[in-house]
Amino acid sequence: MYYILLLICLLSRIISSIYYIEDIDSLRFALSIVDEYSVAKYQPHFPGYPVYCFIAIILYKITGSLAISASLIGGLSTFFIIYFSLKILKIKIESKSSVFLILITFFNPMIWILGNRYMPDLMGMSVALASIHLILSGKKQNEQIIGYLLAGILLGIRLSYFPLLILPIIIIFFNNKKYYVPIISIISGLLIWIIPFVFTEGLNDLITVALQHVSGHFNDYGGTIITEKNIFIRLKFLVNTIWSDGLGGYWKNRNLITIIISLLTISIFIKSKSYKVRIDKNFKIFLFSCLLYLIWIFFFQNLIYKSRHVLPLIVASILIIAQYQNSQKSKLLSLTLPIFLFLLTFNLITSHKFGTSIYLLKNHIQQNEKEYILSNSLINYYLKNNGIESNFINVDKIDKEYLFNSIDGSDNIIMIGDYSKIFETHYNIDLDTTFYHNPYMNRMWSEIPLYSLSLK
Repeated sequence: MYYILLLICLLSRIISSIYYIEDIDSLRFALSIVDEYSVAKYQPHFPGYPVYCFIAIILYKITGSLAISASLIGGLSTFFIIYFSLKILKIKIESKSSVFLILITFFNPMIWILGNRYMPDLMGMSVALASIHLILSGKKQNEQIIGYLLAGILLGIRLSYFPLLILPIIIIFFNNKKYYVPIISIISGLLIWIIPFVFTEGLNDLITVALQHVSGHFNDYGGTIITEKNIFIRLKFLVNTIWSDGLGGYWKNRNLITIIISLLTISIFIKSKSYKVRIDKNFKIFLFSCLLYLIWIFFFQNLIYKSRHVLPLIVASILIIAQYQNSQKSKLLSLTLPIFLFLLTFNLITSHKFGTSIYLLKNHIQQNEKEYILSNSLINYYLKNNGIESNFINVDKIDKEYLFNSIDGSDNIIMIGDYSKIFETHYNIDLDTTFYHNPYMNRMWSEIPLYSLSLK
């Protein structure tokens, strides 16, 4: 059964592969794989994710396709998320109760979309889940050692997921007479990747980049509580991303299918009042770990534009839904919820294959070349690295007088994003096209206006 499930996970993600760069984060990972792995050049950005990139580079050398390589990692990660979810809930794959958990995980919209992205989130989640299970439930010391090794390796895949492991490690550490075993195992897992990482990147360069990135993440571009101070907005996006992006629930202007998904999901918890649900001790620890992780991302991650940060909370929610549903043994709910999740996810992956707004914008510019492109640094960086040749001007960080001297009265100008106030006294500004994609497949740059500028 597991072999069949693995094959289905791999084939389904390969079929839905995306053959374009969907955003700036994906671009940095793509460049690290097909061009040059260099944290100093932000290919990718710090902390470098060396374990993910190493595996992706190997797969790329074998397949010759960035899209297929990412989907193979995504399919394998999806399989292990399902595998260790079953283990955590102590459900045998041969049992009927496993079907519901497998289906709602397999068709989960966020898990599927991330399974095709050129990013390490899904791989990190699968390794974190494996580590938690082996640390808490390992019957032999060797199994726990593997769990600790994976904890160290996780730091080289998805550093921000490590808070998930803090509670399980602490609990087992203080209950382990051989206290040195967890410490040595975690350090060993860390050294597996950090030695070649430091050797290839250089210790001094890594320290410099690390300090710059940590400062930037917390004080500038990271979307933390320091730069996005409004608690209510952060709370709104936290609920929105978990409920809508992650579980397919209804939100304003969403597909009507999401109303049905919402009603079905809510009905599981309403009906559960009639049943006694037993929650395993280790499952409780996992849930408390997710609560700790929730606090971490609420204050120190970008919840507004990057919904992928809630992935561990989505996996926890899926396990809770499956636990309550299995206690009821309702065949109707077991069938209908996965069906409507499939319909929603199919719509999203179809849109995902069509392209994001920045990708569509890039294609439009290639067919209508302009002498000057005015935008912010990230959009300019994306376009430059996707074959667009033009004079790029970063509007956010340029002196106004110098800007007009640079343009030198040219009429062959486009502006990406609305910077009308800077140019309205000298130029006529006309909206050319607005590029749009479904924000529930990717919240970054879901709507991009393109303007043409002509001298007055």
